[in-house]
Amino acid sequence: MNLKRKLISIGKFILLFIVVFALVYSIVNAPALYQKLKYWYTTKFKKQPWPQSYQVMPINLQNNLGYILSPQKKPEEIKEIDKQTQQTGQPVSSEVTLENNHLYIPKIGVTAPVHWGISENDALKFLETGLVHLQGTGLPGTDGNVFITGHSSYYWWARGNYKTVFALLPNLDIGEKIYLGYANQLYIYEITEKLIVYTKDIWVVDKLQYPALSLMTCVPVGTNLQRLIVRAKQISPTLQQEKPKKHQPEIRPAPNLLPAIF
Repeated sequence: MNLKRKLISIGKFILLFIVVFALVYSIVNAPALYQKLKYWYTTKFKKQPWPQSYQVMPINLQNNLGYILSPQKKPEEIKEIDKQTQQTGQPVSSEVTLENNHLYIPKIGVTAPVHWGISENDALKFLETGLVHLQGTGLPGTDGNVFITGHSSYYWWARGNYKTVFALLPNLDIGEKIYLGYANQLYIYEITEKLIVYTKDIWVVDKLQYPALSLMTCVPVGTNLQRLIVRAKQISPTLQQEKPKKHQPEIRPAPNLLPAIF
């Protein structure tokens, strides 16, 4: 009888712990969890496009990267936009010109500034105002691996507007495009693979056999147990279009390069 009561007490304690943990986890990560749930409901359940998604279009404009981001439109609408834009010299309606030092992911609606060459110790501070390019990794226009990290979730009461910027990163698929503005050039990448790694797996920052972009965020959302790595290959400018690439020596980072942030 006593054993039964002890087991019941232990079971109640475990159940209470699970409930409290789930409640605290949900409160701390509410913005990211809401975003992920809304994305699933909109794109999987209702079979509708994500409202924040857009398309990147080449446009004949001066003093910019030569592209604009625009809500999804039909081909004939795009032609009309290009015609009006060339006549006025300005993007029309909701069209926005792409900028230097910004990362664009059309499918999940990401538009975020990039801070270049940031050390691990300073990463958390700079993540308040955008994404972080990790010091010692490649730069666009070289043969290196451009390694950029961002929050999937962070304390909603903390400072900053980019606490869930990479919350939807797991929803990207192989073959989709990522755009990166740098030094008055728009670099276009195509996703080649997605990896789940641990903080000890520092090989993910190494150079590949092609100019690469790697995006990193912590998973599962709200934890720093693992890292999601989205790798992409540069497809524009092509080797024929851009100047010969500067060789960038491979730099092995310190063992703790993958920041313990989420």
